[in-house]
Amino acid sequence: MADFRLKYGVARGPVVNFYARSDNVFTSTDATPDVTDGNLFYSNNASATSITHFDISGQNVLSEHWGKEIRVVVLDNNTTLVDGAQLRLKDGVSVTPLAGTVLGFAYANSVWYESYRSYNTAGAIVALSGALGTTGILSINPAVPSIVNLTGTSSSMTYRGMVGGYTGQRVTFTNAGSSVTFITNSAGATDSFVVSTVAGVSSIVTGSISVTFVRAVVGTTAKWHEAGQIA
Repeated sequence: MADFRLKYGVARGPVVNFYARSDNVFTSTDATPDVTDGNLFYSNNASATSITHFDISGQNVLSEHWGKEIRVVVLDNNTTLVDGAQLRLKDGVSVTPLAGTVLGFAYANSVWYESYRSYNTAGAIVALSGALGTTGILSINPAVPSIVNLTGTSSSMTYRGMVGGYTGQRVTFTNAGSSVTFITNSAGATDSFVVSTVAGVSSIVTGSISVTFVRAVVGTTAKWHEAGQIA
């Protein structure tokens, strides 16, 4: 008797038996990986790769695959999903997820729509004074929920911006005694801070204080807006 299959069923046959095979691992650096067969896929790019959409094939793609749902497990730190006409992501923002992230997509009208996103990686950062260099820019990722400041080679730290986050992300700074300055950039630089000001240019926190920021787009520029302090 031939194999019995339900269209888009959740049974895991040979095409997704990842522990024994590699059928559904995307070809490294493929910007439009094929997801025609199966529902569970893995990215494992050896170098920076920007995925713009997922390929799908058939005699009549729309009628055959409308409503198809897939899951993508990210096994690398080199994959960027690019928001666009054929790949609609959360908040319309491209993302470079960390290894361990799982994303879901649904197919309709020739477009893949993100249905969910799960970050499964610890993302807390310990920031030592002096680690920001002369620019004062901190590089983060979408999984970062908190940053701890520790006194290192000097007693003060200056933050001018954070890059690598996504719209709606909340990040809490927990100060451990250093004098921390968040610079407000009035020139409109992307990913700079909008904070309670001292002399109109910056916010300074000392002692054991937590400060939460949320990334939001006002007009066309993304900023980190102060959401409150807790002494």
